[in-house]
Amino acid sequence: MIQKPKYDRFALSAFFGVLGVALLLMGGHSYSIDEETNLATTRSLLNGRYFIDLTSVPREALVVAPGRDGRLTSFYGIGNALFSVPTYAVGKVASFLVASEWREMIIRLFYFSTNSFGLAFAALGFFRIAKNVGLESRRSFFISITMTFGTCLVSTARMGFAEPLTGLFLLWAFVEMTKSLSVRDENHRQTNLYLVGLFLGCAVMMRPSALIFVPVIGLCATVVSKDPWIRSSLRVAIGLSGPGLLIGLANLWRFGNVFETGYPKLPYTTPWYEGAVGQWLGSGKGLVWYAPLVLLFVVAIPRLWQQFRSVAVMSAVVVLSNTAIFSRFAIWSGDNAYGPRYLTIVLPFMLGVTIFALHLEFVGWRRLLAILGFGLNAGGNLVYLNAVYFKKLPAIVNHLGPSANSPAGGYDWDKVREAINFVPRFSQWKMHLELLPSAIASTWESAFDSKQAMPPFAGGVMQSLSWYSATIRLDTWWSHWLAAGGPLFTLSLTVPPILMIVWASLQLSVHKSERYDLEST
Repeated sequence: MIQKPKYDRFALSAFFGVLGVALLLMGGHSYSIDEETNLATTRSLLNGRYFIDLTSVPREALVVAPGRDGRLTSFYGIGNALFSVPTYAVGKVASFLVASEWREMIIRLFYFSTNSFGLAFAALGFFRIAKNVGLESRRSFFISITMTFGTCLVSTARMGFAEPLTGLFLLWAFVEMTKSLSVRDENHRQTNLYLVGLFLGCAVMMRPSALIFVPVIGLCATVVSKDPWIRSSLRVAIGLSGPGLLIGLANLWRFGNVFETGYPKLPYTTPWYEGAVGQWLGSGKGLVWYAPLVLLFVVAIPRLWQQFRSVAVMSAVVVLSNTAIFSRFAIWSGDNAYGPRYLTIVLPFMLGVTIFALHLEFVGWRRLLAILGFGLNAGGNLVYLNAVYFKKLPAIVNHLGPSANSPAGGYDWDKVREAINFVPRFSQWKMHLELLPSAIASTWESAFDSKQAMPPFAGGVMQSLSWYSATIRLDTWWSHWLAAGGPLFTLSLTVPPILMIVWASLQLSVHKSERYDLEST
C-alpha cells in the first residue's frame, strides 16, 4: 500500500513560488495617503491610542476624521491595520540592525509586504479550487500560477491598499463553498459554513463596502450546504460574529458608537454608464486590459447555470453589485493606484469561479489570455505609478490644451484623470510599458553609482514620497536601496525569496505520474 505524503508539494510550491516573486517585486514603500493612514493607524494601535499622532506624520499625508473626543483618527476598516501588525513588528525589530536614518525605510519594507503574503494565499486558494473540482496537483499548480501572474494581482500586491486582502477573503469564502460542490468528493465533503462566515467578516473588516457581499455569498453557502437552512444560517452567523465584534469594538473605541464608521459623505456624481464602462472596458483602467482572463468569467456564468444555478446567480450578483456601487463614485478609477482598484476586490473571486466552472475547458484560451495579461502588466509590475504619472503629465496637459487649466488656477485634475482613463495613448498600462526600458537602464546605472544619496526619510514623510517619484527606476525595494545608498547588507533580504522560487521550481521536476492529495496536508 502506497502511503500518501504528509503534504502536497505542489500546493506549497504555488504558495512559496508566488510569495518569493511577490517579495522580490514589492516596492517597500507607500503609494498614496491611504497607505500612510493605514501605517499610522497600526502604530496608534500598538501604542494603545485610537487617534493618530500628528507629530510623527503630517496631516496632509493622511485621510482622517474626528474621533470620539475630536482628535483625528482613521475611518478606514480596522482590518488593514490589524493584519499588518505582524509585518510591522518584524520590521520594527529588524530596523535596529541599521543606523537610525535608515530605520523607517526598513519598517516600511516589512510593513508593506503584507499584501505579498496575501497574494501567496490567493494562489493557494486557486490551487484548492482546482483540487476541489477533481484536478490533479500538478495541473492545479499551473492553473494557480496562470491566474496569479496572468493578471494585475501581482501589481496590486506590491501596494498597501485594502483591496487585495478584501479580495483574498472573498476568494477563500468561495473556496469553502466549492467543497460541497466538488465533483470528486460530493458525498463526503461539506462546506465549512463557520469559515465562510469568518472570511466574509474579515472582508468587511478590510473594507466596509464588502458588507454587500455578506447576504449574497452567505445565503448561497447555506443553499449549497446539505444542512437545514436554520442550522446553516446559524453557522455562518457564528463565523461572522468574531470579525463583527472586532469591527463594533473598533468603532466604539474610535467614534464612541459601535455603528459609527466615521466615513464622510462621498460624492457619487459619475453617470453609472461612464463608471461601469470605464471600470471594465475603458482604455486606461478597464479590467480587461489588466486581467484578460476575466473574459472567461462571462463564459463561466452560463456553464454554472446548467449545474449550480444558485452559484451562478451569486457570482453574477457579487460582480454586478461591486461594479454598481463604485460606478457612480466620483473617482471610480481608484485614482492613485495601478489598474481598476475597486474591481480588484472581486477579481480573485471571478478567477476562482472561472476555475470552478470551466475546469479544463478553454485551456488554449486561458493560456493565451494569461500570456497577454502578463505582458500588459509587465510595466505595472516594475515601474512606480507616480513616477510614470509625473513623467507623462506634460504630454497629457499638452494634449488637453487650454482645457487642462482650472479657473481657480493650476490644472483641472478631473480633465487629466479623464484623459488617462479614456485616451488610449495615455492608458496607464501603456505608459508603464513605454517607460520600462528607461527604468531598467536607470536601475543598472544606480547599482554602480558610487555617490551616496541622502536617506529618503531624512526630511520627513512628504519628502520621501517625492523621492520615490523623482526618477524612473525599477520600483522594487532593492532598487530603491541601491539608489539611496543604503547599507548593502540589507540586500541579503533578497536571499529568502530567491530560495523560495528555486525550491518551488525544483518541485516541478517530480514525475508527472505522481499524485498528491491536498487533504493530507
